[in-house]
Amino acid sequence: MPMGIFLNLYFSISNWLMEDALKASKYEAWQAHSQIVIVLSTGLLMWAYAILALVTIDSPIPAIVGFSAAAIHSLSPILLRYPGSIHMAAHTLIGAGLIHQGCFAYFTGGFNSNILIWFGILPMLGGIILGKKGVITWTIITASVSLVALYKMLYLSDFPMLISHNGWIVAQGFMIFGWIFLSSFIMYIFTALVEKNNHDVSLKATKIHTLVRVLCHDISNPLTTAKNRIKLIERSLGPDDQALKEKMSKLDRPLESIQGIIDQVRTWETIESGKKELELKPISIIDSILGTIDLFEEKIKEKDIILKTNLPHDDMLILADRVTFQSQILSNILSNAIKFSNKGESIEISVDEDIVKREDHQDHFIKLKIADHGVGIPEEILKDLFDPSKKTNRAGTLGEAGTGFGMPIVKAYVEKFNGKINVISQTQNNAGPTGTIFEMIFQKANYE
Repeated sequence: MPMGIFLNLYFSISNWLMEDALKASKYEAWQAHSQIVIVLSTGLLMWAYAILALVTIDSPIPAIVGFSAAAIHSLSPILLRYPGSIHMAAHTLIGAGLIHQGCFAYFTGGFNSNILIWFGILPMLGGIILGKKGVITWTIITASVSLVALYKMLYLSDFPMLISHNGWIVAQGFMIFGWIFLSSFIMYIFTALVEKNNHDVSLKATKIHTLVRVLCHDISNPLTTAKNRIKLIERSLGPDDQALKEKMSKLDRPLESIQGIIDQVRTWETIESGKKELELKPISIIDSILGTIDLFEEKIKEKDIILKTNLPHDDMLILADRVTFQSQILSNILSNAIKFSNKGESIEISVDEDIVKREDHQDHFIKLKIADHGVGIPEEILKDLFDPSKKTNRAGTLGEAGTGFGMPIVKAYVEKFNGKINVISQTQNNAGPTGTIFEMIFQKANYE
């Protein structure tokens, strides 16, 4: 039968069986497909062992149980439609296999029977269809049955050995070639699904990046126009229009906030896509800190922040990109420190050298610490502070807006500079003083 006809037939039958699963979610559809594929791949062995039992075992019980279990195994996908339960279908499928294998093993040497090796595949099948719970459930069941068989053989009595010599050889062949086929089949399906998933994720990521770029571009254009028109109106106003000037200034602030969000989103998208290549060069960490402080001079005065610096007299160089280090790392952290500080509180910035002794050399690092005594970061936000997919933005002590993208960007760039970042924070809900400390470690660039 040509592959195309087989696939059309498979999907016609599977779509009918999986009607409810297909409506529910992609994951449930995957579970249902797994169930059907497992039935197709293991069904032949189930029937083969049943026939073998009929022909080579001197008892009708293994054959009766075998044919019954094989029939239940083959028909288990119907439970996907009636009553529509994936769990019932999966446990019925695997349970039929366990009963078939256990009965065959009982009459062919018990714990010494080669068919017990198939017990090892049952937790695997449970995991493929039902996930972790399936693995745990069927590991416990198969291990328990195996332990009972071992106990009986050690302390009670031997199992009957009713299979013929040739039957034993054929059963051994089923085990060897069956394992080769099934392990190869499962790995082939698994790798195919991984490749497809990677392709889907890549395609989805590309669509998201494209959408982000289009949205940022489409929002930026009218936003820039609006800001320019506000500036033109402000320039045209005379000394008697002070009240109108203040209103225009208030209108400009939310536009600047929106522009800041767009800039942060663009920066994050650039980092994630890997399109921004950074050339790490020795840069002065002291000059970068002082330059950033100058940029925030007005905001510091606005809140009467007491800025304390503990910087070494000798310059220190780190490996980084100067513009990114200053505009994305230092600016984001200092901006947050100011934003979440109350009027009159202090912010401390310190730089120290850290030496780590190795067996044959010493590694030199620069430790940068920025500490504030503001309101601190709530625990529910702190744990997700560097996760761009979590909502971490909140207003400052004077209602300053935030995007929530700043800290993920900081962490991403610190790591691109082969550095490390750690944050400690206390709120009024904790004992002791409130505030936040950011500690970063970078590789020193100017040591022997």
